[in-house]
Amino acid sequence: MALFSSFFGVDQFKLIFLIAGLLSLWVGGMFTDHDIIGNIKITANEIVVEKPDCVELFDLQELQSLKFQILGIKGEFYSMNSIAIKQGSDNIIMFNYYGEKKEYLFLLEEPQAASLKTIFEAWKQSNIEFRVDNKTHKRLHR
Repeated sequence: MALFSSFFGVDQFKLIFLIAGLLSLWVGGMFTDHDIIGNIKITANEIVVEKPDCVELFDLQELQSLKFQILGIKGEFYSMNSIAIKQGSDNIIMFNYYGEKKEYLFLLEEPQAASLKTIFEAWKQSNIEFRVDNKTHKRLHR
């Protein structure tokens, strides 16, 4: 940084850093490493997995070891000092259903994160057993 600061003025260096950061965000946003192949609907009573060829319905009372790994919300920064943003597509819901382990990757965007928090609160009040491993900056579960 000292080498750039002596060659460029500090304001010019900040401008170059800002342009480089914005360019990396733009390029990073152009390339995603996921394809949306269905939807997951989570309600107070069930989890519905909609795929192009079928729909799977899971009653919460029939699930065991229900766990969420929330690793990111789309558009969220990795840290306060980071210019890189999370894609939000590496979140996992996993559970056992009649002895069969089910695991789904899902995309989480900001509006759905708020809804998910509300559902988690309803599940807690209904004594639904579940775990949440939350690695986002947003508080989703207590």
